[in-house]
Amino acid sequence: MFPYRFFLAFTFFLSSVVCNAQVTGSNTVCVGYMYTFDVNIAGASTYTWTVPANWYGLTGQGTSQINVTCNVSSGPVCVEGFDSNGASMGTQCLIPDLGGAASMGWQLVPTGFNDVCDDINSAIITPMIIPYGAGGGGCVNGCGNGIQHPNLVWGLYLNNQIFVGLIGTTFTVALGHYSAALVDTTSGTDFPQAIEIIDGCGGAVSNYLSIGHINLVAAVTQTPLQACIGDTVLLQGNGTQGSMGGPYWFIYTGLTALTSVNDFSQIQVVVTGVPASFRYFIESTIASGVGNGNVCTAYTDFSVYAMNCNAAATFQSSTQNVCENSCINFTNTSQNATMYQWSFPGATPGSSTNVNPSNICYNSPGNYDVMLIAGNFSQSDTLLMPGYITVIPTPQAGFTATDTSLCQNGCINFTSSSLNATGYQWNFSGGLPASSTSTDPQGICYNSAGDFDVSLISTNGICSDTLNLPNYIHIMVSQQSAFGANPVNFCPGSCTDFTNLSTGATSWQWNFPGATIDTSSMENPAGICYNFAGQYDVQLISSNAGCVDTLLISNYITVFPQPPALSLLYINDTLFSDQGFTFYQWYFNSNIIPGATEYFYLATANGDYNVIATDSNGCEVEAAIFNVLTNVENIFSAEGVDIVPNPFTGKISFQPLHASGEKILITVLNSIGEKLFEKQTSLKNQEVDLSFLAAGLYILSVQSKSDIMLKKIVKM
Repeated sequence: MFPYRFFLAFTFFLSSVVCNAQVTGSNTVCVGYMYTFDVNIAGASTYTWTVPANWYGLTGQGTSQINVTCNVSSGPVCVEGFDSNGASMGTQCLIPDLGGAASMGWQLVPTGFNDVCDDINSAIITPMIIPYGAGGGGCVNGCGNGIQHPNLVWGLYLNNQIFVGLIGTTFTVALGHYSAALVDTTSGTDFPQAIEIIDGCGGAVSNYLSIGHINLVAAVTQTPLQACIGDTVLLQGNGTQGSMGGPYWFIYTGLTALTSVNDFSQIQVVVTGVPASFRYFIESTIASGVGNGNVCTAYTDFSVYAMNCNAAATFQSSTQNVCENSCINFTNTSQNATMYQWSFPGATPGSSTNVNPSNICYNSPGNYDVMLIAGNFSQSDTLLMPGYITVIPTPQAGFTATDTSLCQNGCINFTSSSLNATGYQWNFSGGLPASSTSTDPQGICYNSAGDFDVSLISTNGICSDTLNLPNYIHIMVSQQSAFGANPVNFCPGSCTDFTNLSTGATSWQWNFPGATIDTSSMENPAGICYNFAGQYDVQLISSNAGCVDTLLISNYITVFPQPPALSLLYINDTLFSDQGFTFYQWYFNSNIIPGATEYFYLATANGDYNVIATDSNGCEVEAAIFNVLTNVENIFSAEGVDIVPNPFTGKISFQPLHASGEKILITVLNSIGEKLFEKQTSLKNQEVDLSFLAAGLYILSVQSKSDIMLKKIVKM
């Protein structure tokens, strides 16, 4: 839509004409008139015209003559000429005066009604034309040589924006602010889209009209829609605040006002009788236009829809099952009642006249009646509910534990001693599991040291009681038994030392079954001896202020078997012990013989000899021989026999120092006396093959009828 602009009056002043004589046309113009302008610029073949803003209907653009219609703005009419090459040949202007003595003043006049408080459904709005001079001002120079546009009409606008219709026709009007304008309908008959022309001449005459369209109809709504005697009713009206003020509500009968009768929008009333009726006033003040300041009023007579209802006592409670020493609330649901008398036997308080009694407390278990007498002005109703309230004994939570002070990783059992309970919720801070719903939870274990709470919620399904015992369980730091020994494997008759590796302990009890000292309370027992071969357990019980830990290691100690008894054989000047041991050590007169570590030893001096043999387990056995005489060799006959070679690799020969043909028995023994070879021959130049023997030391026995000779030989 195009904008619409309206003014109470328009007064335009003559502007001086400053123009080139080559532009010809009217020097005075009026709004809504069509004018012709000409120009003659030497050398120009095309022309570009510019006219004041909002002038319209320009034709002939590009030529030396245009036709244009004047609008409300003033200014120069100019033209610029261009030759055939588009070069400017100059600009010429004419400045006309916006005036016109033929214009007239006007104002809007409504017809068809007089009372602004009436219900105006339609009216005829006509402009009243005021001749020149009647309103002052005017266009003194006339409208020049223009022709009035044939399509100008008067239009009526609401609030300067909304097109209502053509002035002089009949249409429905509403409350509002109206104005008029000339409208050129050349562009069509859709007037809001037409070109607006406001009359530019005339005196200071009002061209506005305000219509006070009042249609007062009093209306009232009732909440609730149906009421009984004693009920409170809200009445709401459709009035607005006026200058008259209250009262707006006038009560006839059957009602008592609870709020002000001067409130124009609503009032609360109590129904006190039937019938119940009132009158409601509304008003409106005309604030502008015709009848400004007048007050219009209207009213309606209204009857409240009320009846003499029968009271019916009913109620509800927040609960019917309540724990002892607890309180409940009652909600009245009675119908058609305004007065109430409650009775609560066994409760505190025992009675009430409140509509909805609250904090009714019961302190003793049992079943209790509740009675309500509900009534209005005319009658009452009694409701007795026998045993309506059941007061349940409150559980008393209690429990015990098999122990309240124990070591880490210890477990305990709990037993409920609660009264009046059927359900249980246990919580064990720091325990595993941390909660339980059992009556008597078993095996609750604590792995960390500290003090821990235990709580029990005992319930009977409605009531509950909570017992929380802070730091009820004390868990002590546990020690851990551990030990070592050096050595753990040894020979009979040996001893070992034990090292205590326990943590957190302050006392110890050792058990050494099979040892010569089989118990000890020392922290690190030493010199624990075992005399017999076998495998033996070791047990350590360590403890502190209240915690005990037992460590039993089976077969921890191994005592090797005792080596067999060792025998010694003395042949000539050589001592032989039993073979098969890992290590040998020979002694002379109780002194160690350095380097004497073979199973045999060649004695070099007379005296006592002993040897200690060590087996693969490191166990030792000892043998001794006393009063050994060295350098003795029994040789039969005085001549003697020599054995060559010695040491040997294969054969040996018997070479008697004196020739002899005596028969002899030759025997070869190993170091432990076992017979390896035997042959009977004569002594004279006898050769014996012993190459089958392994390398080592052997005993050669040469025996005749009367003598025997023992001699050491060595096989290489």
